[in-house]
Amino acid sequence: MILKYERNINLIYIISSLMWMRFFIPVLALFYIASKVSFTEFSIIMSVFALMTLILEIPSGAIADIIGRKKTLIIARFCYIIEIFLIAFYDGFYIFLIAKVISGIGVSLSSGTDQALLYDTLKN
Repeated sequence: MILKYERNINLIYIISSLMWMRFFIPVLALFYIASKVSFTEFSIIMSVFALMTLILEIPSGAIADIIGRKKTLIIARFCYIIEIFLIAFYDGFYIFLIAKVISGIGVSLSSGTDQALLYDTLKN
Protein backbone atom coordinates (compact mmCIF):
# COMPACT_ATOMS: atom_id res chain seq x y z
CA MET A 1 0.00 0.00 0.00
CA ILE A 2 2.81 2.41 0.90
CA LEU A 3 4.48 1.69 -2.44
CA LYS A 4 1.40 2.92 -4.33
CA TYR A 5 1.48 6.24 -2.49
CA GLU A 6 5.22 6.67 -3.03
CA ARG A 7 4.64 6.07 -6.75
CA ASN A 8 1.96 8.81 -6.78
CA ILE A 9 4.32 11.26 -5.11
CA ASN A 10 7.17 10.53 -7.52
CA LEU A 11 4.87 10.76 -10.56
CA ILE A 12 3.40 14.06 -9.39
CA TYR A 13 6.85 15.59 -8.91
CA ILE A 14 8.14 14.36 -12.27
CA ILE A 15 5.05 15.35 -14.27
CA SER A 16 4.74 18.74 -12.57
CA SER A 17 8.40 19.51 -13.20
CA LEU A 18 8.13 18.62 -16.86
CA MET A 19 4.83 20.44 -17.39
CA TRP A 20 5.88 23.71 -15.80
CA MET A 21 9.28 23.78 -17.54
CA ARG A 22 7.60 24.49 -20.88
CA PHE A 23 10.85 25.07 -22.74
CA PHE A 24 9.20 26.71 -25.75
CA ILE A 25 7.81 29.71 -23.83
CA PRO A 26 10.83 32.01 -24.44
CA VAL A 27 10.45 31.67 -28.21
CA LEU A 28 6.65 31.44 -28.29
CA ALA A 29 6.11 35.01 -29.49
CA LEU A 30 8.69 34.60 -32.24
CA PHE A 31 7.13 31.30 -33.28
CA TYR A 32 3.65 32.83 -33.46
CA ILE A 33 4.89 35.82 -35.47
CA ALA A 34 6.75 33.50 -37.87
CA SER A 35 3.48 31.57 -38.23
CA LYS A 36 1.52 34.53 -39.65
CA VAL A 37 0.30 35.98 -36.34
CA SER A 38 0.87 39.67 -35.70
CA PHE A 39 2.11 40.93 -32.35
CA THR A 40 -1.35 42.37 -31.65
CA GLU A 41 -2.98 39.02 -32.37
CA PHE A 42 -0.39 37.31 -30.17
CA SER A 43 -1.32 39.69 -27.35
CA ILE A 44 -5.00 38.86 -27.83
CA ILE A 45 -4.24 35.13 -27.78
CA MET A 46 -2.27 35.40 -24.54
CA SER A 47 -4.95 37.61 -22.97
CA VAL A 48 -7.65 35.08 -23.81
CA PHE A 49 -5.44 32.34 -22.33
CA ALA A 50 -5.06 34.28 -19.08
CA LEU A 51 -8.79 35.01 -18.97
CA MET A 52 -9.68 31.35 -19.55
CA THR A 53 -7.35 30.29 -16.76
CA LEU A 54 -8.86 32.86 -14.40
CA ILE A 55 -12.49 32.06 -15.20
CA LEU A 56 -12.10 28.28 -15.01
CA GLU A 57 -9.96 28.09 -11.88
CA ILE A 58 -12.77 27.53 -9.37
CA PRO A 59 -15.06 25.37 -11.54
CA SER A 60 -12.10 23.11 -12.29
CA GLY A 61 -11.82 22.28 -8.60
CA ALA A 62 -15.45 21.21 -8.60
CA ILE A 63 -14.83 19.08 -11.69
CA ALA A 64 -11.92 17.38 -9.93
CA ASP A 65 -14.17 16.62 -6.96
CA ILE A 66 -16.91 15.21 -9.20
CA ILE A 67 -14.98 13.04 -11.65
CA GLY A 68 -11.86 12.40 -9.56
CA ARG A 69 -8.45 13.95 -9.38
CA LYS A 70 -6.58 11.45 -11.52
CA LYS A 71 -9.14 11.64 -14.33
CA THR A 72 -9.01 15.44 -14.17
CA LEU A 73 -5.22 15.40 -14.47
CA ILE A 74 -5.43 13.04 -17.45
CA ILE A 75 -7.87 15.40 -19.17
CA ALA A 76 -5.57 18.35 -18.39
CA ARG A 77 -2.56 16.58 -19.89
CA PHE A 78 -4.62 15.67 -22.94
CA CYS A 79 -5.43 19.38 -23.36
CA TYR A 80 -1.68 20.12 -23.46
CA ILE A 81 -1.19 17.45 -26.13
CA ILE A 82 -3.96 18.98 -28.25
CA GLU A 83 -2.42 22.44 -27.85
CA ILE A 84 1.01 21.25 -28.97
CA PHE A 85 -0.49 19.33 -31.90
CA LEU A 86 -2.41 22.38 -33.10
CA ILE A 87 0.50 24.80 -32.92
CA ALA A 88 2.89 22.25 -34.45
CA PHE A 89 0.83 21.37 -37.51
CA TYR A 90 -1.31 24.43 -38.18
CA ASP A 91 -0.82 28.17 -38.22
CA GLY A 92 -2.87 31.30 -38.11
CA PHE A 93 -4.62 33.41 -35.54
CA TYR A 94 -7.79 31.38 -35.05
CA ILE A 95 -6.03 28.01 -34.73
CA PHE A 96 -3.59 29.44 -32.19
CA LEU A 97 -6.46 31.09 -30.32
CA ILE A 98 -8.29 27.75 -30.12
CA ALA A 99 -5.05 26.06 -29.00
CA LYS A 100 -4.59 28.59 -26.19
CA VAL A 101 -8.21 28.26 -25.07
CA ILE A 102 -7.67 24.50 -24.82
CA SER A 103 -4.40 25.14 -22.99
CA GLY A 104 -6.19 27.47 -20.56
CA ILE A 105 -8.65 24.69 -19.80
CA GLY A 106 -5.74 22.32 -19.18
CA VAL A 107 -3.91 24.75 -16.92
CA SER A 108 -7.08 25.36 -14.91
CA LEU A 109 -7.79 21.67 -14.55
CA SER A 110 -4.29 20.85 -13.36
CA SER A 111 -3.41 23.89 -11.25
CA GLY A 112 -4.93 22.81 -7.98
CA THR A 113 -5.76 19.21 -8.78
CA ASP A 114 -2.18 17.95 -8.70
CA GLN A 115 -1.60 19.65 -5.35
CA ALA A 116 -4.84 18.18 -3.94
CA LEU A 117 -3.79 14.72 -5.15
CA LEU A 118 -0.38 15.17 -3.54
CA TYR A 119 -2.01 16.30 -0.28
CA ASP A 120 -4.37 13.30 -0.24
CA THR A 121 -1.48 10.94 -0.99
CA LEU A 122 0.67 12.37 1.80
CA LYS A 123 -2.30 12.30 4.17
CA ASN A 124 -2.78 8.57 3.55
